[in-house]
Amino acid sequence: MRKKARKPPKPPDLGKDLVNMMYGFGDSSRPDAESVELVERLVTQHVDALLGEAQAVARIRQCPVDAPCLLYAVRHERAKFDRARRLLEMKDVIREAKKKGAPDEEADAEGDVD
Repeated sequence: MRKKARKPPKPPDLGKDLVNMMYGFGDSSRPDAESVELVERLVTQHVDALLGEAQAVARIRQCPVDAPCLLYAVRHERAKFDRARRLLEMKDVIREAKKKGAPDEEADAEGDVD
């Protein structure tokens, strides 16, 4: 039995999201299609470069690409590093709150009835 060859993943279509983001940052509600394409190319190039650096770090560490690899890739850009670290911390906080949240929500709802 032959295995099917894997197709490379299709890059996501960021156009719709970028239109909304561009509008949110002060562009018109219907930005020019060429502008959206340009921003999409720039975003894709930036993410590819960042993941390339993280992949190189992962190869050295002999592990899959993970959060520490990405943090190491942006270590020289202080604002990006701090933002990424903060988002990772918040992810952990949210995960813990979800674990603890279900029983506490029921207790809060019972307390409001009195």
